[in-house]
Formats: sequence, structure tokens, C-alpha cells
Amino acid sequence: PPPPPPPPPYQTAFQRELVARVDTAASRAANEAAPILASLLELPTFREHLKSCCPSIANESGSDLIGLLKEGFRTAELTHNFNANTSGSWEGDVNMTTASSLSWLPNLWEIMYLKMTPPVRMWGEDLAEVYLMGFQPFAPGVVGNSTPTSLSEAAERPTYTTTNFLHLNVGNNMFGDVSIILRPQSVHPLALLEPVDSGNWEDWCNRTGPVEKQCHHFPFSVNCSAWDRVQGTVDHMEHILLANALMWNSPVCANTTGGILPRLFSMLYGETRQDRTLTDPAQMMTFIEANLAGTVLYPDGVKLIVGTMQTLFGSVLGGQLRRWCVQNGWALLWAVGPSDDPAWWAAGHGVMDTRAVDPRAAATLNLTISTSGASQFDALWNTVASARAGGTAGAIQWNSSVWAEIPAELVVSSGLWPGQCADIDTCVAVHPNGGDCVCYSQSA
Repeated sequence: PPPPPPPPPYQTAFQRELVARVDTAASRAANEAAPILASLLELPTFREHLKSCCPSIANESGSDLIGLLKEGFRTAELTHNFNANTSGSWEGDVNMTTASSLSWLPNLWEIMYLKMTPPVRMWGEDLAEVYLMGFQPFAPGVVGNSTPTSLSEAAERPTYTTTNFLHLNVGNNMFGDVSIILRPQSVHPLALLEPVDSGNWEDWCNRTGPVEKQCHHFPFSVNCSAWDRVQGTVDHMEHILLANALMWNSPVCANTTGGILPRLFSMLYGETRQDRTLTDPAQMMTFIEANLAGTVLYPDGVKLIVGTMQTLFGSVLGGQLRRWCVQNGWALLWAVGPSDDPAWWAAGHGVMDTRAVDPRAAATLNLTISTSGASQFDALWNTVASARAGGTAGAIQWNSSVWAEIPAELVVSSGLWPGQCADIDTCVAVHPNGGDCVCYSQSA
């Protein structure tokens, strides 16, 4: 096969200009939104919730609470999920083979241009990227029905990520069973923020024909009038936080996904397991979308990788994922992802705040791993691999028979909570026993 092409630049002149233009507009919008958001945080009902979940910050002013919310965003992971297998790729996204064959994380258009995925008509993405986000249209062509004519043209379009405010242990697995956790110092300067999934915006808010009003599958019936289409940046996001809260509090969705602000503060600053419990899978879709006007370059643009145990642990693809991480010096963590079974959610299992470090792909993490701990992990891997080979993996009870056997020394938090670790670029988690930060060494 021909050698892979060299990576695009970290950011082109157009992308820098676009981020600067968005940041200017976002600054004005954030200043206008701040007092409105602060007033919501002063409402008696919210204050009662805060006293219950988060007594340590219950007396903070509305403006100070906005600062705490922004700190929660700063420490939250920006994730890009993809499916490791070829057949499960999301709208032409990468799979294990294509993601590992290049020296950067390609966007949907680059993958298509390089013929690494079957052609997919991405009318929604094209419309959103040009008219909502401000990217340049492909030339020649009609927006919504065009494709790039060069790799450089494709590379100027965004890479989609989600903000993991809710500390989901496998990222947003709606988009795939591998979660690439991006390094903040690399991607925060590139991020253009939308208060809702941009595809959901196009399919629900920008639609002329009829569509079912519901809040349990895509597109979700959000309150479109709550956002004036001004994007945000990491420095100026008050209007995005406000719109995110109001859009999901729509008449249709309020009982399922509403209460964004109470949920975020419970998740970020709550003190009990119940505070970190989700009650409905639709709540995972309430993320703020961060679209990167630039390129995620390997290895420095990636912080760590998380694999979903149900589909990848002990599998051939899981082995490929492990080797990819070792090759790039990334830590690989594993987690049991959420279930599709409504009974699982009703039983209160929606707490997804832990992961396990793979001792065979721990990179240079400052985590002490014993020989016996690594051996126990290897035995679990081999047991699951045998079950997959024998066709009995479907009977595995992942929480009781696999996760429960993970050595405690390998179990860490799902990302960082505000105030836990000073260096959010090299620290990946906190160890529950003692609260020590789990970080790459300085040589990483």
C-alpha cells in the first residue's frame, strides 16, 4: 500500500481566523448571558438542591457558581468516540484500522477523501459546518450535497468531540466503543462550542417537515428558541451553558433530560453516589458539543484511550487497541459501559465514574502495579478471550464476574473533578484509595 500522507497543520490561517471571530462574538454573548445564568442559580428551588447535594458550595453567589461551572468544563474531558469494528463505524468515521494508520485523528471528510470509508452523504454535517459553525463550503458544489476536492480542503473542516461533563466512563458510547480522550492544551484553543449536538440541531431545529416530538431517541425535541446560534469558546461560554440548560428543559424533554444545572452541580460537586447517578440514557445526550477548528496530531493531541469492555476486552480488536496505545505512549483504560436495558437504569446502575488501567498499556503513569495485580488482570483477559472464542461471551455478567475481579490497585476515577489535580494535561485520573493523582511522568 502507498505510504500514508503527512498530517495537516495543527491549525490553518483560516481556522485561526474563524476561532478568533467566534471568540469575539462569544465574548459579547457570554457577557449578556452571565446575569441571566446567575439568576437561575439564585432561584430558591436550585438553592435547595445545592444545599442537599453540595453543601460546601451552597452559599456561593450566582456569579461564583458560574465560575465553578466553567472550572468543571475546564477539567471535563473532550472525547471523540468511534467504533473499533468496520461495520459499526458512525457515519463514515474511523475504525481501529483507519484510526491507527495515520499520524493524526482525521475528520469525517478526510476519511472520505482518502477513500478509507465507503462514501456517505453527509448533508447534515455539511449544512451545520458551513451555516452554523462558519467553515468554508467545498468548491465547487452545493452546500449539503458536496465533497472536498483535496485533502487540505477536507482538513479545514472540524473534528467532532463531546464534553464529558457527566464523567461517563466510556465517553459517549452512542458514537462508538473506543473513546479518545484529548489533551486540553492541544484542543481547548481549537474548540467551537455548541449547546447541543449539531446533528440534532439540523434534524430538529432546522427542519421544515414534520417530525415526531419525543425525547428518547434522535432527534430530541429540544427548545430551539433558547439558542441564538452564537457559538462559544473555552474562554467565553456562559451563553452556551445557559442555552444548554434551557434547550433540554423543553416541554417534551423536561421530565427526561431537564434539570441540567442541578444535574451538573450534583455530578461535579456532589458528595454521594446518588449525586452521580444518571436515571435515563437520554441524559447522556445532553452534552455540549466541541468542534475542533484544527487537527488532533498524534501522539501529543491525545491524553489517553478508553475501551468498552463488553465489546473489546479480551478481543482481537482489543489487542489492536492495546498495541496502538503502546506504540504512541498513551495509557489505555477499560470500563463497563452503560446498558440499553431500561431496567438497568431503573435499578440505579447509572453511576459510571470508574475505569481500570490496563497494566500492559499503562505508559508512564505513576501508578504502582504489582506483579500479582497484572497477572490477575491478564487472567481476566484470557478468560474473556476464551469465552469469545467459544461463542459464550454473550453470557458474561460484566459487572459481577469481570469488573468485580479487577484488582483494586488498577481502579481509578473517570477523569478529573474540579480541584483534584493541578495539571489537567498530564494527570488522567485520581486513585480512590488515598486520592492520589494518576499522571504521566515528566518524560511522557
